[in-house]
Amino acid sequence: MRRAALLFVVVFGLLVFTGIVTINSLSVVERVTLVDHIRGTVEAKQPGETGFKPLSGEARILSGTVLKTGRDAGALLHWADGTRLEAGAETTLTVLRCQLNKRTSASLRLFKLDVGRILVHVIQALSASSKFEVRTPTATAGVRGTEFAVKVASDGSTEVLVYEGNVAVGSGGKSLGVGQGHAVSVNGTGSVTDTHQLGDADRSEWEKSEAAKG
Repeated sequence: MRRAALLFVVVFGLLVFTGIVTINSLSVVERVTLVDHIRGTVEAKQPGETGFKPLSGEARILSGTVLKTGRDAGALLHWADGTRLEAGAETTLTVLRCQLNKRTSASLRLFKLDVGRILVHVIQALSASSKFEVRTPTATAGVRGTEFAVKVASDGSTEVLVYEGNVAVGSGGKSLGVGQGHAVSVNGTGSVTDTHQLGDADRSEWEKSEAAKG
């Protein structure tokens, strides 16, 4: 009798757990990522594909897509909520995740920047359960709602520049808050080497970017 009761409890618990997982999975949807303002040679490798194909006009990309821009090239990624991400020349960027939980309204956007430069405008302040993160070979930049840029050199060294708001930069197991009007540099081994104020050239670069435009 006790064994039957225990079996019932275990089976009931598994059914409840399966139901919760199913509901959560049905609630999570892919956010549509549009790409436009394409200039020069911009290529994409979609999930499941082995090679890169040129992008032209207005394209849609999925999570897992790798973007590559050529010399003097670039493209703008944008979403329905107004968030914009501009990829600069000679950039390799992977859209790791781009999802929305309709039940909780929590959004998840994860990117991997191997080399090059991106300029980002997160228009809406993110909830505590949401995440917007850019990962590089040596650092991770996490934001809640801000305007910032990330640059990665060929040796993996990273620079994060904050135009508005705050960005948490993680490297080597440590996290550093970078405030508005400041930048932080991380070398190829993952050590923070410098923090400084933005210069006129940095501000001009942002003002001219497509990501900064409404």
